[in-house]
Amino acid sequence: MRKTLKRSRKLKRNRKLKWTTIKYKKRKNKQMNNKRMKRKLGGSHVFNMEENDLYEIAETYEGHPFFRKEYAKNGDREQKERQEKEIFISKILMEKQKENPHPNIVHFFNVSDDFIDMEELETSATTASDDPYEQYIPPKITQKLIQDMRSAKDYLQSLGIIYFDWHIGNVGKSKNNVYKLFDFDNTGLIDLNTNEWIFKPYEKVNNKFSPKEIDDKQFDKF
Repeated sequence: MRKTLKRSRKLKRNRKLKWTTIKYKKRKNKQMNNKRMKRKLGGSHVFNMEENDLYEIAETYEGHPFFRKEYAKNGDREQKERQEKEIFISKILMEKQKENPHPNIVHFFNVSDDFIDMEELETSATTASDDPYEQYIPPKITQKLIQDMRSAKDYLQSLGIIYFDWHIGNVGKSKNNVYKLFDFDNTGLIDLNTNEWIFKPYEKVNNKFSPKEIDDKQFDKF
């Protein structure tokens, strides 16, 4: 009798726990869906790295919404180094896009020492507690996506840019449903004549391989 009563109480607790978990998941999913609606294409957004704050603004570039990455002025050494590299690489890409733009690399509107304005990509991140560069991607990595990113890799290498930081969170979707690569704060740059590093990615690299081999191996982990 005692065993039956004990088991009955345990079942009730389990059912209560299960129901509470279901309600929590539904509430959490609803909150996440509400957040994601704020970052759909159509408005411009600013991410202030100093304050770790993401907000919407009404400005556009001739009707084109943009994403502004506003750099921290009082960051640590790593953050400052990453910012400097991204600004340098972005200026190269912005200059190249005037004559030879690549369809799978984010379009830049403005690159300064304080911020970068790039085209708005479809993203799921909406608040400072989320990663503002975590982009909306279908759950399945398609052959088309890999093909597009390989093309972007080859293009960047032709400019001496070793992207290195290959992962799905650095790929977004444009308003025309084109996959585009962004976020260049962990890239390296090489001299195309000597194939030697001008500067390396922030993360440690294996010097047993050439820069392009390192980039190719990182891409293969995509």
